[in-house]
Amino acid sequence: MEKMVDAGLTKYIGLSNFNVKQISRILQNARIKPSNLQIELYLYQQSKELQELCRKHDITITSYSTLGSMGITSAGLPEGLIQGSWDNPLKDSDVLAIAKNHNKTAAQVLLRHMIQLGIAIVPKSSNLDRLKENFDIFDFELSKAEMSKLDLLDRGEEGRRFVVEVISHHPEYPYDKKN
Repeated sequence: MEKMVDAGLTKYIGLSNFNVKQISRILQNARIKPSNLQIELYLYQQSKELQELCRKHDITITSYSTLGSMGITSAGLPEGLIQGSWDNPLKDSDVLAIAKNHNKTAAQVLLRHMIQLGIAIVPKSSNLDRLKENFDIFDFELSKAEMSKLDLLDRGEEGRRFVVEVISHHPEYPYDKKN
């Protein structure tokens, strides 16, 4: 990828689904550091150690599954492919209470939480009303207490949705707790 940057064929190098150990190894060996990391990041899986590492090295983060990807179960994937947690953050009582306080939806609170953490978001919806709703998150701000409450809902690896067991034996599988 560095040769691609040198040749002017790309401007930036990004990573997807890398863990702390893998990114640290890249930072030690790369001439051009990555500019962005795209990872599963949502209320119950906040990857705080990755957030800290990326901030320290000026690597931006883009969240996928920001709303919890509840629709993935009906996406026609082979049974057993995705084996992670499936609690719905859109129905979390703390999220709903904060949403009510701001006259917003649970989805808007979840998106605003990530924005205030400095994380880029890629919310998915095929519903036009929800697409419009996803943009309506810049007219309110979560308080420090609300941010803290949401931060405390992190479940670490137990909250990860996208656990792909069929490739978990690979030595570079990013979510092995030994990495």
